[in-house]
Amino acid sequence: MSQLTYLARSKVVLSSCLVLGVVLLVVVSQREATSPSLLISALLLASATALALGANAKSLEQARAEALAAQLAMERQQTELKTLFDLMPALVWFKDTQNGVLRINRRAAQSAGKSPEEMEGRRAEELYPQQAAGYLADDLEVIRSVQSFKLCQG
Repeated sequence: MSQLTYLARSKVVLSSCLVLGVVLLVVVSQREATSPSLLISALLLASATALALGANAKSLEQARAEALAAQLAMERQQTELKTLFDLMPALVWFKDTQNGVLRINRRAAQSAGKSPEEMEGRRAEELYPQQAAGYLADDLEVIRSVQSFKLCQG
């Protein structure tokens, strides 16, 4: 459960406790033969719940601010990585085992006379009909060699 969900649920529980404390306070105050300790208990329940509710609201706002800051930092990092990926002098493709282009940098796309958006999500057979089978064989060999290396490393 995320921190925001937990805090939101806690806020609902505390709100219910506050209502219960206020109702108890009203009921107790309307009785003529009410003991002072019962009245003080109801007042303490309502007050403590109100204080906890206020602290929970601050925690919820803090959690929201932290989540927003984390999201902005992640977006900034993704932008930086995409910039580096596109400015890299090497031709870079991320492909799946079915020869589909998952991600391609700008330089690799330009070498094919296309934009990355035109190539991503398409199969190599569509983009390089005559070379696709050879590319797939090379890719699968690399994948097998990396798997073999991992097995040897333990």
